[in-house]
Amino acid sequence: MKLLFGLALFAAAVLPAAARVEFDASVQDDAVVQRGAAWRVGGSTDSTAAVVLRVDGRRVETMPRDGRWSVELAVPADARRMELALEGGETRRVLAGDVWLCSGQSNMAMPTSRAQDGAAIAEGLADVPLRLLKVLPPTRARGAVQQPWQRADAAGTRAFSAVCLAFGRELQRRIGVPVGLVDASLGGTRIEAWISAASLPPAVARDETYLRRLAPEDRGGGFEKNRASILFDGMIAGLAQQPLRGVLWYQGESNRINAASYADLLGLLMQDWRRHWRQGDLPFVIVQLPGFGASAAAFDPASPMAAVREAQAVAAARDRNAVAVNTLDLGDVDLHPPRKLPFGQRAAAAAERRFYGQGASAPAQAAIPRPQIQGARISVDLKPLAACVSTQGPIGPAVQIAGSDGQWQPAEAELSGSTLMARSTRVPRPVALRYAWADHPATPLQDCANNVPLPGFRTDDWSARPAGR
Repeated sequence: MKLLFGLALFAAAVLPAAARVEFDASVQDDAVVQRGAAWRVGGSTDSTAAVVLRVDGRRVETMPRDGRWSVELAVPADARRMELALEGGETRRVLAGDVWLCSGQSNMAMPTSRAQDGAAIAEGLADVPLRLLKVLPPTRARGAVQQPWQRADAAGTRAFSAVCLAFGRELQRRIGVPVGLVDASLGGTRIEAWISAASLPPAVARDETYLRRLAPEDRGGGFEKNRASILFDGMIAGLAQQPLRGVLWYQGESNRINAASYADLLGLLMQDWRRHWRQGDLPFVIVQLPGFGASAAAFDPASPMAAVREAQAVAAARDRNAVAVNTLDLGDVDLHPPRKLPFGQRAAAAAERRFYGQGASAPAQAAIPRPQIQGARISVDLKPLAACVSTQGPIGPAVQIAGSDGQWQPAEAELSGSTLMARSTRVPRPVALRYAWADHPATPLQDCANNVPLPGFRTDDWSARPAGR
């Protein structure tokens, strides 16, 4: 007996312990990885021996270096479950599907628990192949935190973006594959904070002039959340190793004071993120700002909401892989509409049409249509905005025209086929027309192919003029 005990002690002393081999924290059960993409999987080990990974039973071997190992896997193009097992280590079960990143400010950040229709958004999702990853914003005390992937059950959906969840719910229903949603959003933030310093104009990247322009309410969260590039560095850059199917972007309210530069900044953001993801054709779905304030508001040539909506449309029209989603009719007297399900549904429908090649094709949106002028009448062909146009109520209250003096006047307006025609006795020689140009305008013209209002537009380029000129 003593001899056996002594041998056991000897063996324990001289035989090496089993090698430790682990996945990185980002390789998690219930994660969704982008189907058809290259996915780099890595981890750590305390051994110099080869690391053996079995992917659905197929053997993949790699040599570690300085305690780290990684392999690049080709994720199947078909949607299905995948099992990753490390020999002598851990096992992970993930889903191959489509991954969408949702980002922006407060209307994207509003959690499902606070949305008026949050219960309807989350209902029945526990058994749907929908997975959620939330990025908590940085604070003064710590950096951003990526929470674990979760199922879309009651616990997972409560704090998750209502718009993002509604989008994923509807998209998954339409395309029938697993969908992974990443919520990286923060209220009260400007677009400059979401763009890397390398892509921002120098004056913005240096911060001094830019920060002086910020309103006091734009500073908060225990840190300068609107300092240029701070949210890109803290919440976005760390996600760039995860291939994406697309981005859902809902932001712009905090950029109303510099709407004239918003189209350029949004274009910079799209190209910036594509470079960091190394996905040159990464799709963007841009939620245009809804109406805000009293409905059927009077015409306002200086409307900041209308200016941002136009900038969003311009950015999408310039980009070959972006689409703007018109939500003009989904607004509220509050800057934060309480119902979020319609926003997600409309964005998912646009994503399906534009990026999945299903359903009626959405027209390429022209932000500033060209007018035709015949004497006292000015007309605009609406086909670049919608393939089918109908009316709901009188058009006149939503239309104003102006002559070369820049003085806007109410007009008599009518729709003939897809052509909007207007005239006014106060404007004998019109040169410009604006439609639905207010913070929360009336929307009598409808895109009948997609069952949404026609977006507001203008035919002039008078942004440098003061209001009324």
